[in-house]
Amino acid sequence: MKKERTLWGLFGWSALISVLLVLVCYVYWSMPYTFGYGDDQIAFIAKCKDLASPQDRDYDVVVVNVSYDKVLVPQYKDIMSDSGKKIGRMRVGETEIVDRKEMASLMKYLKEADNYKYILCDVAFDGRYETEYDEELYSTLASMRDIVVVAADSVPDPLASVAVTAGYRIKKTGDDFLKYSCLIDGNENVALKMWKDITGGEYKEKLWGISMNGRRCLNSFIPDFRFILYDDIDENPENNALGNGQEYETVVENLGTGLVDAIQYGGGLEMTFKDKIVLIGSWYDDDMHDTIVGEQPGISIIYNAYLALVNRDNHVPFLIYFMLFLLFWVEAVFLLRKVYREELLAFLKPRQGRVAKAINWVVSGVKCTNKVVELIIKAVLYFFSYTTPIAFFVLVVLVTKGLFVNVFLIGLCLAFLDSLIGEVFVQESEKDENKS
Repeated sequence: MKKERTLWGLFGWSALISVLLVLVCYVYWSMPYTFGYGDDQIAFIAKCKDLASPQDRDYDVVVVNVSYDKVLVPQYKDIMSDSGKKIGRMRVGETEIVDRKEMASLMKYLKEADNYKYILCDVAFDGRYETEYDEELYSTLASMRDIVVVAADSVPDPLASVAVTAGYRIKKTGDDFLKYSCLIDGNENVALKMWKDITGGEYKEKLWGISMNGRRCLNSFIPDFRFILYDDIDENPENNALGNGQEYETVVENLGTGLVDAIQYGGGLEMTFKDKIVLIGSWYDDDMHDTIVGEQPGISIIYNAYLALVNRDNHVPFLIYFMLFLLFWVEAVFLLRKVYREELLAFLKPRQGRVAKAINWVVSGVKCTNKVVELIIKAVLYFFSYTTPIAFFVLVVLVTKGLFVNVFLIGLCLAFLDSLIGEVFVQESEKDENKS
């Protein structure tokens, strides 16, 4: 006996398929990796945005560069017994670290002045390397207000209260960055902590992601780069020198030759850090990563991730989900057209017109004398029928929110399901006819 079907069944099943596809998109957007899908397109859009909207100097920050302030310290290798117990250390050479004496001088000054807004310190204070200035530096950092230190591989115990994981990951096959994660294994990362401390916002970890000030947000997202190295920073030391009474047109100051020298000789730094976010890290040469806007230092990634959270880059508006649902719903209706062929034809018959006739032709199925040609026409027609509407939507979402939907993959899957459903339905119809 033939099963009774109605258009309401078609619409209901289509809605269910649409909801599942929206959930798939949400899960994909929330993942810490893109798996390579859409990376080139995202980078292209980002560079277009950068060219169309050149960045002005960010007067809310002071950039402190430590790239030129390095010293050599001994490097040791642990000596292990046959049982795996550490029995001593052996010196194997020297390694280069940021001058902790100069860092201690700057931090003592900032603590005493106490007029800064916030400090982001992306300097690797690795506990494996020791200097005579460590105790002074670490105690100063741990006692300061509104500060976060990016955690190194081995965080010294005194810094445990202020050290936080960076939050960005690089691919195993290369040193490049695309997505930033607010929480990793339930632990907040630097940009999220900055957002919480500076804005006073609240967040909660959810099964489906993260809630920020009551808004559903993506835990992992692709941030826009609003503060870009080549727009905001002048590497020429002459343009960054302090103590000459000039108005500085750049936002970078070198640690030793700029700030520490000015501190020692009374260079007048009273207004340099007042109400500013202080970004301390390596801005040249080392700690560089390929991003969607070219090479950027790690501290730039973190600061831009913070700016992205302030501008809600990781929040996907309900309108986008709703538009995506409607788009997938229409595609699901088209997917199930063969199952509900008679119901659709009955609905279209009294509404004959050019559009209805075209739909009728699609619903009835492409017919051709040559079977091979018919299959090719169907494959091409079905593929573009699914991909074309998604492509227009993806372009809009990509430009506005930096979200990518793999049009080719979705179109291919839906075209395959279309053929599968058609074949299964033909077999079921034949069985029903035989029974009757």
